[in-house]
Amino acid sequence: GAASVLAAARRRGVLGALGHTDAGAAEVDRAASAGARLVTHLFNAMTPFHHRSESAVSAFLTDDRLACGLIYDGNHVGPRAAALALKAKGPEGLFLVSDAVFALGLKPGRYRADGTDYELSGGRFCVRGGPLGGAVRSLRDCVARFARDLKLPLGVAWRLGSESPGRLLGKGFGILSAGAPADLALVAPDGAVRASWVGGTRWK
Repeated sequence: GAASVLAAARRRGVLGALGHTDAGAAEVDRAASAGARLVTHLFNAMTPFHHRSESAVSAFLTDDRLACGLIYDGNHVGPRAAALALKAKGPEGLFLVSDAVFALGLKPGRYRADGTDYELSGGRFCVRGGPLGGAVRSLRDCVARFARDLKLPLGVAWRLGSESPGRLLGKGFGILSAGAPADLALVAPDGAVRASWVGGTRWK
């Protein structure tokens, strides 16, 4: 029944996303035809890419209708997989997300939330004795790591962290132009935020 939901969402201007799935390429094609336009957490919580399998990952990487979100925190996706995604999708079809959870900024230790036990250690946030439970790095950190590992200029990497998702959302987000929302961050070459503006008002 997902196709009808995606079609209804598209009629209302809502972006439908695919991900965390064992769907095959044919199902992805039907979903994209129905109106899906985004991919949640490329490579994660989905059947891995295989050269003989028409999996969701193979469809995500090759379908130009779908823009893919990538968590690049040093845990979720390796640098070569990230490079493959960038080559396949280009800066127009790939965007960076943090997937940061409540543990961002907390000290290493054990935590409990919504009835689930977690452990934060060495920059990895996991369900105790299980898989990753989210990320604990900011988008700024993810962008800086992406630029460093893929040997890209920081400005190019920031396109994937700002301009690309902003373009998908529309309404002028992620770009510098007259009439666009004046929500800005001034980022130094080392990735540190030097100043920020919200609605044109400087905050830092």
